[in-house]
Amino acid sequence: WMIGSNLGAYKITIAVPYKAILPKSFDGILVPCRALGIDRDVSSCVRMLVDMKKVAEVGAEWAALAVHQGISLRQVPYSQLRDKLTVSGCLNMCYNRGYCIEIDSFGQSVSEPMKLEFISDPEELKNQLRTDRPGWAIWSAKRMGNTVCKTLVSLLENPEENARKHAAFALAAIGNEACKPVLREMLRTRDAFMLKDCHKNNNIRMIMAIYWLGRMADEESVDMLLERINSKTEIFEPIFQQTTHTTRYLVYDFNDLYFQFMSNAVMALIRIGDSNENIRSKISEGFVHAFSGEDYYSRITDRHPKTSEGSMVVSIKEIALSTVQKWGYSEIDKQISMLGKNRNYD
Repeated sequence: WMIGSNLGAYKITIAVPYKAILPKSFDGILVPCRALGIDRDVSSCVRMLVDMKKVAEVGAEWAALAVHQGISLRQVPYSQLRDKLTVSGCLNMCYNRGYCIEIDSFGQSVSEPMKLEFISDPEELKNQLRTDRPGWAIWSAKRMGNTVCKTLVSLLENPEENARKHAAFALAAIGNEACKPVLREMLRTRDAFMLKDCHKNNNIRMIMAIYWLGRMADEESVDMLLERINSKTEIFEPIFQQTTHTTRYLVYDFNDLYFQFMSNAVMALIRIGDSNENIRSKISEGFVHAFSGEDYYSRITDRHPKTSEGSMVVSIKEIALSTVQKWGYSEIDKQISMLGKNRNYD
């Protein structure tokens, strides 16, 4: 959604079950706060002040209904709670917008979110993939599945760069291997074009290609990825020279684009190794060489390892070497001991 389709700033309306604030095996306790029972993905969607005010109102109304009727919380009919919350405005279906975006086709913010419907027409899909905002079409293609593969494969020979490359992303989302040569092309040429689906947090095509090559477990990209994460001169490539127009994370002494490259390249290599046992030794050797010192760290940031940025950079090394240990590579023990800790990332 965020990396492979560049939809990081698109918004999704979700429904939270009211019993998410009622702990299992308890009937007299409610948890109307950020500790409510939801998973990691959903928790980021309901963490803001307005969300917590609504959750608190649900808890108060629910508890009042139980007390006034002399019944347990679990015995309160949902219809009673729903009616109370509807009258107060806490539950208002006008806010159930489904999928929406808050920028127009020119990238300008709009006052009212625009509701989106997934694309179902192949011709409309092709037209959207030709633009610099192909994210919604990529995800729509994923939903359409194999029925649209013939249309997408035909675009791989299209002379229009956007059509060809964005069709490759769409095919990767479906799991069709015809996309691999075009994905490798974007990696090889260090495609620095930044998509424009969002008002912030847009991805560049090379990073998206690396992500999908990992998801596709592409062995042919291993040598190129290993060469580049080990290269001391890769950082000087034009793609990594940050400006206010080419990065989404502006922090002094932190190269966000190079961080994105390193972290996505490592994860791609891990996915490829997890799927192809015969190549794990080569990837392991590459990881040990890349992270035997701290050169990789200084290429990304000058900030202290205890900062949030520094911690993220350290995690690249920890995850890479922990994976090598999991794969059973014999030369890894002395490198793991240098980490100072031995986390389990399974």
